[in-house]
Amino acid sequence: MLAFRSEGDAMAWAAVRGLESAAAVGIGTLGELSRGWYGGRMSDDWRPLSPAAKKAAVRSAGLSGEFWELG
Repeated sequence: MLAFRSEGDAMAWAAVRGLESAAAVGIGTLGELSRGWYGGRMSDDWRPLSPAAKKAAVRSAGLSGEFWELG
């Protein structure tokens, strides 16, 4: 993961390196995703998310599209 000032900056960075930009999200969306993905991580009874729970966290953060489909 890399951080950029704008989606345009991310696309320009990728283009210069001959890479295809996969996905760009705002910091608020990234925070929403991380809360759903890692919430409770410091709890003694925390367990990794199931595949269905991971997909739900992605959807809950408002992310969709081919990049966000989790195998």
